Amino acid sequence: MVYEVGCLKAIDDFLANYSVLDFDIYVGVSAGAYLAACMANRIKPDQMYRDIVERSNKPRSFSRAPIFQLNTSEFASKVTQTPRICYDAVKTIWTNRQSWTLADIFFSLGELIPSGIMDNTGTGEYLKGLFTEEGRTNSFDELGKELYIVATNLDKGDATVFGEDGFRDVPISTAVRASGALPGVWKPVRIGDRDYIDGAINKTAHISQAIKHGADLVVCVNPIVPIFNDPRHSVLKALNGHGGYISQKGLPYVLDQAFRIVLHSRMKYGIERYEHEFPEVEIILIEPPRDDLKMFLYNILRYSVRVGIAEHGFKTARRMFLEHFDEYAGVFGRHGIRLAQDLAEYEYRRMLGGEPDHHSETGLSLRRNLEKLDMRLRHLG
Repeated sequence: MVYEVGCLKAIDDFLANYSVLDFDIYVGVSAGAYLAACMANRIKPDQMYRDIVERSNKPRSFSRAPIFQLNTSEFASKVTQTPRICYDAVKTIWTNRQSWTLADIFFSLGELIPSGIMDNTGTGEYLKGLFTEEGRTNSFDELGKELYIVATNLDKGDATVFGEDGFRDVPISTAVRASGALPGVWKPVRIGDRDYIDGAINKTAHISQAIKHGADLVVCVNPIVPIFNDPRHSVLKALNGHGGYISQKGLPYVLDQAFRIVLHSRMKYGIERYEHEFPEVEIILIEPPRDDLKMFLYNILRYSVRVGIAEHGFKTARRMFLEHFDEYAGVFGRHGIRLAQDLAEYEYRRMLGGEPDHHSETGLSLRRNLEKLDMRLRHLG
């Protein structure tokens, strides 16, 4: 999520007569649902980025969102249910003792394991408070923008698009929780009589949702790419300093790489298909390079690392826009959006240089906006 925040800030810095808050449609999947809901509620990526990097202590600061909370209630429930589950398992095993194997015994005790390590209820409460502040809303019906948040129905295996007809009565904060419930990490989110998990399980980016609702320019930010690791020259080492193969880092890294391969290959296939079926729709994809070890090795649970990843996302997207400026300027220009390198450079210098301490935050914000407005007016002129 923090990588996408950095990318979105970088993209916004290049827009001369537009803002990422001016987009007509927002589609959020997995962690991206969080950001899509925020932007649809007029929360700027720059604000989210500064909250993370500056570690703001404001009550509704983006950096204070309770993303990682243990699923203590279900763990406690499983402890109290242990005698009953063990009794039922032994009874079933004894009844089927002629045909059961060791693997059957293991799986029969699976009910002892909680459905997820973490519980994102706190995230939902945080977002509910954020979206019910003045000028914002937690209701799809009251939102001035088209917002679609995709989750996967765990029991049916299909995608549910919150924000479409029939699924507009669910609070935005609850839909975000459902879309971000990564299996094994966060427990499924129950809405009504259905359980939901991460929307990327069904389809990676759901670009088709934007196209379906009329988008002719799609900007997709994807943080998940499989790492290109050459064992002969790899800096990917085991704890003893030897090796270079992903397998030598253990099962978590093998599963992580496999997950990335599946998600990324599906997304690439989807984009190629959309470009063939909808040639009038232009798609800009922002993602890390394949040799980006930083995105493969970081531990999101460490806050200091989250700060670095937000900055990394910003620099990655900024570099892409600078290297492909003419190409991107042409794409955006065909849709009435101007790009400006000097605007982006101004924001970059401001971010690196900081501001004198004797200015108030309100005064600084006003001065920045006036300077940026002046630059935008010169571009329009």
